[in-house]
Amino acid sequence: MFDRIAMAAMLALAIAAAAAAPTVRAQSADDWKPERAVTVIIPFTAGGASDLVIRAIQNDLARLYGNSIVVKNVVGAGGSIGVTEFVRAKADGLTVLASTPGPTLYQPNLRPVGYSMDSMISVCQLYSEPVMLMARPDAPYNSVKELAAAAKAQPGRITMATTGIGGVAYVAIAEWEGQLGAKFLNVPYKGSMDAINGLRVGDAQYFPDQINLVKQYNMKPIAVMGEERTSDFPDVPTFKEQGWDIMAPIHLGLFLQAGTPAHIVARLERSCRQTLESPDSRAAMQRMAVPPRFLDSKAYDAFNRAYFARVAKVVKDNNIKAE
Repeated sequence: MFDRIAMAAMLALAIAAAAAAPTVRAQSADDWKPERAVTVIIPFTAGGASDLVIRAIQNDLARLYGNSIVVKNVVGAGGSIGVTEFVRAKADGLTVLASTPGPTLYQPNLRPVGYSMDSMISVCQLYSEPVMLMARPDAPYNSVKELAAAAKAQPGRITMATTGIGGVAYVAIAEWEGQLGAKFLNVPYKGSMDAINGLRVGDAQYFPDQINLVKQYNMKPIAVMGEERTSDFPDVPTFKEQGWDIMAPIHLGLFLQAGTPAHIVARLERSCRQTLESPDSRAAMQRMAVPPRFLDSKAYDAFNRAYFARVAKVVKDNNIKAE
């Protein structure tokens, strides 16, 4: 009898204590703001396509995320040095990666880099466009058919700029070389701006990279590495139209470290979406020929993982090596 009475009394006390205790609510995206300036790491040189987009939306993103943003360009090794610095940072929402797929999806398929898709959270996609093969204005060949014929006639002599061995452009050109049975002379650069300068001074003739660079730096468009022509260059054909199945989409997204609390991920995801809805950011991106194309964290993660598997197959099938 005593045991039953004692247990009932203890249960009553526990219920009373629980009722008196304050309710603990899970922290939400609305509750959290960065406690200091946020560093956005871009694994490419200043002045390149990714850098220009991030700087164009920087003010809106900072306002919506909740603190000022400092852009940090960390270059080298096809972007993997910048990603390595990012994944080693604390998972507290104060260090963000802004990257195209070269450093995040290509480099891990080509060499040991110390990180993988599981090292980061895909937070949002900002835009997605196919690569454009472009050339300096006075380059001698104006189509991929002309360029292919010249490469076969002059193997290893036509210069092709790429933004580091193992990047999106490098793998796309290596895949095309495999289909052609001919080689270009690869001229690697640390980033898009360096490659553009290389074209300007004549160190390279051709360069596959993001479409917005064509208008930004008055380059000559040659062909699109995508399923269809683009609205900005409706007269420029795709590689596929001319007989080569070369696909190289470039998408720019934001990432946080694996282990970042869910409410911080949600805050950045929402800030990303609202930034792309902002008239100022939309107009700035439109001027650069990179129309906003938002994907949320779940959709962007699924896209990246499928793309990672596709890159692995292309690398293996074409025996592409980062060397």
